[in-house]
Amino acid sequence: MQRTGIISKENDVSGNNPEGAGRLRRWARLFIGIFILWLLMAYVAPWGRQTAMFRPMMDLIEERGIKATSYYYTDIEEFAEAELQITHSLRYPPTGPAASN
Repeated sequence: MQRTGIISKENDVSGNNPEGAGRLRRWARLFIGIFILWLLMAYVAPWGRQTAMFRPMMDLIEERGIKATSYYYTDIEEFAEAELQITHSLRYPPTGPAASN
């Protein structure tokens, strides 16, 4: 009997349920967060290009055609070594032991 009361509270969509207000609040926070991210991408990031600190780095990214999301990996020594090894492995594949007659 008590279990049906719990189910009916969960299915209450009349607006008397405080859970509905919580759900609305969570959706509002989501949309506010998305709006803030849009503001950062549309206005703050382009403004940052004009600053003396970011201008050389952004010019280098554009000049060399580097994907901005991959820029982090261009400055780490281990990734440069791994790229060199992969390039050499593809250019000079292993041939195996020499054939004996």
